[in-house]
Amino acid sequence: MAENIIKYGVFFIPPEEVVKYTASWKEKMCMAEQDVPYGHHPVHMTIFVCQARRQMENEIIGQFRLCCAGFAKMPLHISGWHVFDNDLLTSGDTLVISIELTDALLAYQQKLASAIAPYRENKVNLPVVLKGAYKESYDLWGFPFVGKHWHPHISIASARDSAKEVVNLAVAQQIPSFELYLDNLSLYRITDDRHTHLITVAL
Repeated sequence: MAENIIKYGVFFIPPEEVVKYTASWKEKMCMAEQDVPYGHHPVHMTIFVCQARRQMENEIIGQFRLCCAGFAKMPLHISGWHVFDNDLLTSGDTLVISIELTDALLAYQQKLASAIAPYRENKVNLPVVLKGAYKESYDLWGFPFVGKHWHPHISIASARDSAKEVVNLAVAQQIPSFELYLDNLSLYRITDDRHTHLITVAL
């Protein structure tokens, strides 16, 4: 029955101008390095990921929709480029656009995790040993990034080799002053590197 255990991701999808900007850097990294991790993922900010049985999908969608009904649109603030050096999940340098973590955004994450985590079948599979707040979150939610240690971001890609030149090129430039609001939440089914959109709720 293991094949029925898959991941569900709660994402924020930024506006088209941010998607285009992010996608342009993804393309540069994909051209510089073959099979660059995250390079072909849809442009998004991950809020929560849950590993659950496919048979529970409709219930998860319903609970997600119900939870989102209590949310309102909120401003988000881009704080600049960030590089996760020697990313434990990829063994590369992961380039991201950082989003400021506010109390309001953290509260939304906590509510979404509380709504969806009860459906989890087991913890999200990770190739690393976690410590501290990451382990506490992993044990409680099955996902290591719930709480004040969460670093909200929009991923570009993770460079292991020649794409590191693109990372250096990006961080030397200033990100445009995008006006950004958390005005939607989306639920995706994740199988390997394939992301299937299930539902988007406008806030």
